[in-house]
Amino acid sequence: MEYIKVHLKENIIEGGSKLLVKGRPPISAAMKKEIEKRGKIMDKLLNKVEKPLSNLYSRWLDEKEYEDIRDYGKVIKKLVGKGFRKMTKKPFGFTYDLDKIIAQVFINKNSIGWKRIK
Repeated sequence: MEYIKVHLKENIIEGGSKLLVKGRPPISAAMKKEIEKRGKIMDKLLNKVEKPLSNLYSRWLDEKEYEDIRDYGKVIKKLVGKGFRKMTKKPFGFTYDLDKIIAQVFINKNSIGWKRIK
């Protein structure tokens, strides 16, 4: 299967000397740098789990009536380490704790990606 990688970044708009995130107070250049740093970490994680997650997703589509999603989580936890929080069915993927944020890594029939959920 071929997948399109998706990364849903925060909507950052340049605004004079301040950076604006739609619907939020202005953020500093240091905060923008931190957001970009976290994005790079998550993109690296996504590259690491792309093939295993794709394989697990294909298997899940065939076996979801018979298998426990937590067993899939054990495989991913070994791969990604301590940031792993839990495996999810909808969307198929897992949540990941990265410092002060929680991200959802997901896969479906058309794409694989991540988004910040907290």
